[in-house]
Amino acid sequence: MPQGDVQITRLGHAAFRITSPWGKILYIDPWLGNPKSPESPDQARRADAILVTHGHFDHLGDAAQIAKQTGAKVICISEVSVWLES
Repeated sequence: MPQGDVQITRLGHAAFRITSPWGKILYIDPWLGNPKSPESPDQARRADAILVTHGHFDHLGDAAQIAKQTGAKVICISEVSVWLES
């Protein structure tokens, strides 16, 4: 059973954090170092998945750091995944 509503938080530029009714956390294009972000990459303590729409720095942003900190899976195109693995 869901525990509440979907929560969508804009983190500046194209970055969003979505919390599902089941408490799952998804980051989309997590460039949290952007000037409009209310939180830093270090504050991302929990994530279940990270969606990267494309490989530009302002969308890929802090995906690698957040994935390392949280163990979240990164969902992206093949070329971005090869870069992230390196």
